[in-house]
Amino acid sequence: MICRLMVTVALGALPFLSGMYTAKGRKPFPTGDEQGNDPRLSQFQVIHQGFDDFSKGTLSGAGANIYVSRRGRIQLVQRLDLNNDGHIDLLIANGHGHTEKEDLFIYLNGHGDYDVRRRWALPADGASDVAVADFNHDGRNDIVVSNRSDGVTRRLQAFIYYSSPDGYQVRDRVELDAFGATAVCVADFNADGWLDLAFACENEKDGRVTSTVYWNSAAGFQRKRRQDFTDLRLQAIVAVDWDGDGVTDLLGLTAKERIIFRGTSEGLREIERHPGGGLQLAVGDFDGNGRTDCAVLTDEAIWLYTDGDWARPVCSVSGLRHATAFAAGDLDHDGYQDLAIAVGGEQGCEFAESMIVWNGPGGLDRRERTRLPTVSASCVEVADLDLDEYPEVIFGNHHAEGDLSIPSFVYWNERGDFHLARRSMLPTRGVVKVRAADVNGDGVPDLLFANTEGGRRAGLNPNYIYWGDGSRNYGPERATEIPSYYSTGSFQADLDDDGWPDIGFNEGRFSISKPDTLHGVYLYWGSARGFDTEARTILAMQEAEGGIRVADLDRDGYLDLIAGGAVPEGRSGGGFAIFWGAASGFSTRRRSFFDTGTMSRAPLVADLDGDGFLDLAAAPYAATGLFIYWGSAAGYSADARISKLLTDREVSHPEAADLDRDGLLDLVIPTRRFQGRTETDTYVYYRTSEGFTERRRIALPSMAAYDPSIADLDRDSWLDLVIPNYSGSQAGKRSLPVYIYWGNRTGFDRSRRSELPADSASGTMVADFDGDSWLDLFVACHRKDGSRDKPGHPHNHRAFSFIYWNGPDGFRSDSRTALPSSGPHVQLGADPGSIATREFFEDYTSPVFHAPRDATVPCLMDWECETPAGTAIEAQFRSAATREETLSAAWLGPGGPGTWFLKAGANLRELRGSWCQYRFRLHSRDGARSPYLTRVSLRFAARVQSVSLPGLSLLSIFRLPPRPGIMCYTRWIERGFKEHGKDPMIGSGFSGLIRIPGTFGDRPWVHLSRWR
Repeated sequence: MICRLMVTVALGALPFLSGMYTAKGRKPFPTGDEQGNDPRLSQFQVIHQGFDDFSKGTLSGAGANIYVSRRGRIQLVQRLDLNNDGHIDLLIANGHGHTEKEDLFIYLNGHGDYDVRRRWALPADGASDVAVADFNHDGRNDIVVSNRSDGVTRRLQAFIYYSSPDGYQVRDRVELDAFGATAVCVADFNADGWLDLAFACENEKDGRVTSTVYWNSAAGFQRKRRQDFTDLRLQAIVAVDWDGDGVTDLLGLTAKERIIFRGTSEGLREIERHPGGGLQLAVGDFDGNGRTDCAVLTDEAIWLYTDGDWARPVCSVSGLRHATAFAAGDLDHDGYQDLAIAVGGEQGCEFAESMIVWNGPGGLDRRERTRLPTVSASCVEVADLDLDEYPEVIFGNHHAEGDLSIPSFVYWNERGDFHLARRSMLPTRGVVKVRAADVNGDGVPDLLFANTEGGRRAGLNPNYIYWGDGSRNYGPERATEIPSYYSTGSFQADLDDDGWPDIGFNEGRFSISKPDTLHGVYLYWGSARGFDTEARTILAMQEAEGGIRVADLDRDGYLDLIAGGAVPEGRSGGGFAIFWGAASGFSTRRRSFFDTGTMSRAPLVADLDGDGFLDLAAAPYAATGLFIYWGSAAGYSADARISKLLTDREVSHPEAADLDRDGLLDLVIPTRRFQGRTETDTYVYYRTSEGFTERRRIALPSMAAYDPSIADLDRDSWLDLVIPNYSGSQAGKRSLPVYIYWGNRTGFDRSRRSELPADSASGTMVADFDGDSWLDLFVACHRKDGSRDKPGHPHNHRAFSFIYWNGPDGFRSDSRTALPSSGPHVQLGADPGSIATREFFEDYTSPVFHAPRDATVPCLMDWECETPAGTAIEAQFRSAATREETLSAAWLGPGGPGTWFLKAGANLRELRGSWCQYRFRLHSRDGARSPYLTRVSLRFAARVQSVSLPGLSLLSIFRLPPRPGIMCYTRWIERGFKEHGKDPMIGSGFSGLIRIPGTFGDRPWVHLSRWR
């Protein structure tokens, strides 16, 4: 057979091939082992592996969700699959499980005893005080309740329940504005024969703190018939004829002053004001002279004022600690008014001793005090409950540890003697005031308890893991509890790079009023056995709240933790902390603190300025503005390189993404509160070449927006914005919808919005929970609103959170799964996926590097990786004659630009440049798991040229230009060798290499590139 043969020969000599052929035989072409590990090829391979090699590369998003571990594994940071079964699991970080706005309890007197089976409940709205009187002269006692806070707002009304033949009904209730009322008292202040109402208030009305007196008449109370006292933050009031003129006066206390309002026929008139405030007032004839005196309680002493002198006390009772309330009564029937004092307890110890200070001819506190055990006592009443002329002492107990649903005590008086064994225990819920009065007209005193909250506000409240199985089968029957105390955020990442995701929480509030001794970041190390308290690391941090972020900020191969909270080491102010990862794990001794002036939420971690370094954007709790700490090669500075945005309002957890697809990260900043209101706007800042400016921002309505999410929910290639609304201060509720603002090429618009029902949404997370390729929406619900009109329906933090299922028809309110939760706050904080686009992949790009020798070009790229279920790795390559040309060259795959190599062993035969660069894309189908890239190897061959040798037979012997020891670049030949496949003169495997036998001294391999 005659053919025209084109032979490709190398331009560079390869010394290690010299002497490969002997007269006795031929040596094969050195291809190495299966991994290409042949020592003779080492100088013509580039191998990248290990941390030192890979850390020189570039990470997409500057490493917000991808890093190079110290073990040399390129991997994703966030993990949604907690047990490595390939399915998304849902971790809910629970906060507290208490109720708010509890009912007023009325225990009816059952012939000298009380029982829960003889208890009435009336709806209240965050009660602070209660009083009983006949306001309409019908011979039946009515009930007035002052309301201070319902957990959302203090712009509340006081309730007057008018008695009727069938008891107390909501239909007979009258409501009067009394914002942030702390106390109520009843008296005829204008001597017109009708009992009026005075409210001490601490919240603003029309921009000014206003306490109020409502004037009664035959027409009842009306909102316009009132007298306001502005700029007075009264916290205690009492009615008494202080000047003895026959008209009742009003004595009031602020934190710093004592004030007298004289009663007249025209109303109350302020006549005296003296320095020195207090907590509470009590009146009685303490000195036995027949005139009414007044005692003022502070937390450490009682000051007694007599004979109408409000300026100078005549004596004091000292040696008190943590007193909260007191009441007067003749407890030993000797004609002198004694004092029962409620004690709240030392910090962290609610179990304290309240006391009785006895009075007598020698004055107050002249005999040994009687001490009575109580539990965080908040109030006390003295009343003769069994009508034996010896009054009982009733203590209202507020909480024990973190539990607000504890009993209050009635200490029964045995002729002036009290004992722990002689007491009744009546269930109450965070009681703040107790009164004794006959509410049902049977002639004996009943007990009224002004409750506030029930259940556990602090203390043990486990977090939940709802295990996924690739369907919509999430529920309590497939859940695990993780021990926890008031978590306010979580993370999910493989901190120690052992292949098992670890989890962690901010934890605090081990008990109400306890110090923050046990607060910190609690890490649970994952393993095949799951999560266990025995495999837990605890990092101390004061007031650990506000979430946790994870990233390798210093690029040392160890993930770092960025935790929200207060101040480490007792400094003033507050801020967040970075716990730096290391080979030994985490330690409070490797920690940096960033002072934002007050406790701070965990910051957004993102490269906001596009300089390749991660920046930190933090939102303080009780300060205005967003603090941005700019990252650099030198790290972070707590003083320099700081920017602030939205300095006129409190903001919450920010998010970032490329919303307008211009290649720059934009910033979403939710507003928590503006000028005392939560109904305000969330701001979207579009980044420009000038950075973030007010000229390029839009406002989207929201209500105390908390932890937003960004994702393409409708598959239109534009990112959408999910805003959870936490609280409406003007609306006075928290059961508010979640807003979805739909993005398109024109951006966002307040008219292009969908709403989904929720209950105080505090966090959102977007993920494909059921594996149908549509992104679903998890909404963490913090609290469900109760009812102002139905007893037994308080606001409740033990509510349901929801997974809203997405599909071709979008979200529907009837297509959701309800999951039990307990007051959750922010969840993961950082959205799953790439920070710029929210797609579920991240890129690693190598530095530009040169081929091993000037005369070589890339021919094969191989890599080693692990791809668990639902993950994949793909690669691209580019090369050029210079470094600069390489950086601008198109990325290539097997089909040219825009295509990717999907399998290792990529043939790079079309590339000719000696300057090279590769990039790998790490895919996670849904963010559940991560692939791992551990090794990249590139083979290089000599740059080649072709010579045409016409007229030669395929099997002919011919002499090449004299270049001893020449190696040639190989490629597969699709045709032409079948009939010669076993010929000893043709290379095995049809590689296209032909051995040229003969007696010539230069016996190179040649490459058949074209034949006829």
